[in-house]
Amino acid sequence: QGWFPKERGSPYRLYALSNLAALVTLVAQGSLIDAQLALSEQSYAWSALYLVFALSGAVCTLKQRNHRRKQGRQSLKARSGLRCFTLSFLSSALLLSLSNPITLECGSSPIFWTLPLLIFLGTYALAFSPKNALSRSRGASSAPRWIRHLWPHFALLGLFFYAGADLPLEWAKPAVFIVVFFVLAWAMHGEIYAERPRSEALTSYYLWLALGGWMGGSAVALLAPKLFSSLAEFPLTLIAFALFMAWNRRT
Repeated sequence: QGWFPKERGSPYRLYALSNLAALVTLVAQGSLIDAQLALSEQSYAWSALYLVFALSGAVCTLKQRNHRRKQGRQSLKARSGLRCFTLSFLSSALLLSLSNPITLECGSSPIFWTLPLLIFLGTYALAFSPKNALSRSRGASSAPRWIRHLWPHFALLGLFFYAGADLPLEWAKPAVFIVVFFVLAWAMHGEIYAERPRSEALTSYYLWLALGGWMGGSAVALLAPKLFSSLAEFPLTLIAFALFMAWNRRT
C-alpha cells in the first residue's frame, strides 16, 4: 500500500478490498469450501495459495526497490496513534464481548459468532471504500451522517436490553444486539478512517491498529473471565466506547 499511491492515488481502497476479501472468504469457507473439500485438500490448497502470495510479494518488492529507496518513512503522531489504538481496541473488544450474550440467547451455533465478524469486516470495508477517498477530507469520519448522530441512542439501546429488558420473540434481543453492533462498529471504523495518515506513515498507522485489535481481543478473551463472573465486559465496553467518542468529539 505504501507503493500504490505514487501511481494510483489513495492506498486505502486496498484496505477496503482486503476486508471485503476476508468477508467473502469467511462466507465461502463455511458454505462452500468445508462442504466440498476434505481437510487435507484444504491444507494443500491454502498452502499453494500462500506460496503464490509470497512469490507475488517478492516480485513486487524487486520491482519497487528503487522506489523504496526514494520514499521517506514517517511515523504517525502519538496523539493520532493513541486514538487509532483505542478505537481498534474498543471495536475488537465489542466484537468478542457481543458474541457472549448472543450465544447465551441463541446457542453456540457457528452462525451466531460468524455474523458479528462479518459485520466487523463489512463495516471496515464500508468505512474505507474508494468513494470516501474523494468525498471525505482528512480528519472527517467516513460514517454516514445518521450513524454519526444516532450512535449514542444505539449504545443506550444495547445497555437497555442487556440490563434486562425483554421482547416477546426469542430472536428479537440478539437481533437488537446485532443492529447495535453494526451501528457502533461503523461509527468506530469511520473514526479510524478519519485518523488515516499520508502514505509515508502507513506502517505505524497499521501497527497501532493491529496492536489495539490484539489487546482488545485479549482483554475480553483472557482477562474478563478472571475479573467478572458475569458478562460485564459487554456493557463496560459500550460505556467506554461512548465516553471515548464523546471525548474525541471535543478534541
